[in-house]
Order: sequence, then structure tokens, then C-alpha cells
Amino acid sequence: MVRARWVTAFFALAGIGMAGEFAVCVEDRTGLPGSSMAAFRGEFAKLAPAAEMREDACLNARGTIQLLIRFHPPSSHPGALGLAHMAGMRILPRLEIYLSPVLRIVHGRLSADLVGRALARVAAHEIGHYVLQEPEHHASGLMRESFADWQLAGEDSGPFRLARDFPGR
Repeated sequence: MVRARWVTAFFALAGIGMAGEFAVCVEDRTGLPGSSMAAFRGEFAKLAPAAEMREDACLNARGTIQLLIRFHPPSSHPGALGLAHMAGMRILPRLEIYLSPVLRIVHGRLSADLVGRALARVAAHEIGHYVLQEPEHHASGLMRESFADWQLAGEDSGPFRLARDFPGR
């Protein structure tokens, strides 16, 4: 069964002068348990503080970011946790995150809450690419290229702040 969720999020991206409201339509094609989706919503709300999630139908509405949760990344990016699709140099509002590589990274600490939290962190990273319109990665923070298992699995959301939030970047 495909479940769809709407999130209205407010991202105040400190240090770059970008803030705004936008809708994120999350479509889960993996059938995550309700407890994982609850953890996903909770962590996403921490990373996007004014997030509001509603249980409406997922429409291809203009101005909406589509976020698809799939099992596996495409064969062209076998280790990817997520992908932001591009057209030319523009990052499109069509993002994907992948359950199987996240499970591989956090395998020793599996729980429904942890899986939801880790997926929300990957989603925030991919949304960061779109909001910033930057395909590049940063040395630290939310937009780093990779995350250790303790970062994805940990209680602390601190490593998932934008590197630009820190002095000296």
C-alpha cells in the first residue's frame, strides 16, 4: 500500500538569508510501520521547526516538493541514501530517499524509531539541496557528503544543521 503525507515546512536557513514556507509531499513506497513514520515526522519537525503534517491525498500541486521513499537507489548510484533530481543546473522539487542503504548503515541499532529518525535526516539533507539549489556537499553539517552510523542513529540532531550555521565555514 502506498501512503502519502503532506508536510508544510518552514525552513529558516541561518546565515544565507533564505526562509520560506513550502509543502513537502512524502510518498512512502516501502510500507514503513506507523511508529517509523511517527519518528520520521518528529525528527523532521525538529529539523524544520514549524513543520505541519496533514494526512491529505498527495497531489502534484505546483510549488510542492515531492519526496519519495523507496527501498533501493538506482543502479547508477548504488550507495546513495537519497537523490535530488536535476535538470541542467537546477535542482528539481523531486527528491528520493532510500531505505535499504539507511538500514545497512544503522544495522546494529535497528528500531522503528531509529529508522524513521535516520530517514528524516536524509530527507532534510535532500531538501537542503533543493532549497539551497546547490548540488555540492559541505565539509560538515546537514549538507556533508556522508554520515556515520552514530550520526544517523544518534539522539542528537546537531550534526544535521547546515554547515553555514557555524562560524568559520
